Amino acid sequence: MIVSNAVLDLGYVRHRWRQVLFVWRVAGLASGFLFLAWPCDILFIAQAVSMVNAFVDPRFHLESLRRTPSRAWAANGFMGALLHHTAGVRMLANIAHSVLRFPEPVVTVLPAPILVAVLMEIVAWFVDMQVLLRRAPRWFWGLSASHMLVQIAALVVALLFVEMPYEQRVPMLVTTVGNMHLFLGFVSGHGASTHERLPTAAEADADLPPWSAARHLHRAHPMTDDRSVRFRATAESSLESSSGFRLGSSVAQHHHAEPADNAQRGTEQGTERGTEHGTDVEVSSVQFDLSPPTPHSSKERETSRTRSRQSSRRSDISSFDALAQTDSGGDEASGMPYTVR
Repeated sequence: MIVSNAVLDLGYVRHRWRQVLFVWRVAGLASGFLFLAWPCDILFIAQAVSMVNAFVDPRFHLESLRRTPSRAWAANGFMGALLHHTAGVRMLANIAHSVLRFPEPVVTVLPAPILVAVLMEIVAWFVDMQVLLRRAPRWFWGLSASHMLVQIAALVVALLFVEMPYEQRVPMLVTTVGNMHLFLGFVSGHGASTHERLPTAAEADADLPPWSAARHLHRAHPMTDDRSVRFRATAESSLESSSGFRLGSSVAQHHHAEPADNAQRGTEQGTERGTEHGTDVEVSSVQFDLSPPTPHSSKERETSRTRSRQSSRRSDISSFDALAQTDSGGDEASGMPYTVR
C-alpha cells in the first residue's frame, strides 16, 4: 500500500496506470508459462509483481479512494484488493515452494483444485490484457465472471478437502475472501478507477461520458496505435507528398512553417545585403510559393475539407494536455480543485 501510494502520486504514472499494468501482466503471464515448463525460483518475481497489479492499483491510492463517490464500494474494493494481493503473493510463494522442493520439480505434483485456481488466474490475466488493449469482445464480461466464480470454488474445495499445513491454509483462505470482494465489485460495476474527473473532456465530444482523466487518456491514445511524433511526421509527410494536400495536424503545420520562416528570414537578409552594397535590386520582391497545389475539382475540395475536419477533431479529442490546461473546474466527488500534475 505504501509503494502503491508513492507510485500513484506521480501524475504521469497515475494517468497511465493501465499501460503500466499491461506491461507487468505480459511479464507475469510469460514468467508463468516459463514456470510451467521449467520451474525456477527467479520467475516468481515477475509473477508476484503482476499479482499485486504492479503497485499501480487505484484501490490502494488514498486520494483515489477519497474521490470515490460511494464509500461502501470504495471500502469493498480496498478490502478485496488488500486481501487478494497480499495473501495471493504468499499463496503463490507457497505453490512455487511446493513445486521446487522436489528433485525434479513439475507442476503436476500440485492438487487438482489448486491447479484449477492457477489456471483461472492465467485466464484472468489474459482477459485483463485484452481489456487493456481495448480488444475484448462483449462476451468477455461473462468469461471474467465465470473464471472468478470457478477460482473461488476451486479454492473452497482445496480448503475443505486438501490436506495442507497451517501456514498454507491461512493465505488461501484470505485470498478466497478477497476474491469474493472483488467479484462483488466486478458484477456491480465498481472496478478500479482513480476517479480523477476531467469535465472538459466530456465537453469535447458529446458521446464521451464523464470518465476519469486516466480513462480519457487511455481511450484517446490506445496502446495498439503508434502516435509518436516521429511516426506521425513520417506518415503524414508520406501521405502529403502522395496526395498533395496539407493535413491539419500540428506536426504537419510545424513541418511547413519552418521553411516559410526560413524563406522570410532569407528575404529580409537579402534586402539588407542589397542596401549595403548600394544596388537598386529589391530582393524582398522575390516571392516563395510553398503552398501545396490547390484542388480544382469539387470532389478534391470536399476531400480536403473532410480530412481537415477529421484531423481537427482527432486533435481536439486526443490532446489530453490541451484539455487539462483548459480545465478550471472542480472535482464533484471530492470538492477539490482538479489539477493535472
